[in-house]
Amino acid sequence: MAGRYCAEGDLVPALMTATVLAQLTQDDPDGTTTDTTVLDAHIAKAEALVEGFLSPRYEVPLASVPVLVADCAARLVRFGLMTMGGGAPDDWLIEDRKDVMKLLADMRDGKVDLGLTAAGTDPGAGQAAGRAIRTKSRAPVFGRSNLEGY
Repeated sequence: MAGRYCAEGDLVPALMTATVLAQLTQDDPDGTTTDTTVLDAHIAKAEALVEGFLSPRYEVPLASVPVLVADCAARLVRFGLMTMGGGAPDDWLIEDRKDVMKLLADMRDGKVDLGLTAAGTDPGAGQAAGRAIRTKSRAPVFGRSNLEGY
């Protein structure tokens, strides 16, 4: 089953190999098949955490999922899978989770713009046009009329 923000395809090959995913979801270290029940439980936990952070600012579940949100959810799933054995996680994994949590807090606080409306949808062409960059320049100093005799 795919979640709203994260699926197996977001984990493999971006964050881990299919073999590692299979081994993390099973008790058998030689496992070659992903246990979807375990994976789905971790996806549900990660998505609940993401929605908990985003719900003060956006209507959840998000109708349009930005890549940044999907990446955060996938990294939370990886953390959950890699720490479910009970051993101490590696320092890089702890730092990655801290980074994800800070990024989610920044999304909630409006420091990171997801490009979504409060309803959690892509603003589309109508609202995006209001956010376009506009420039105004002076009349050209040199042009055909100014340089006619040269």
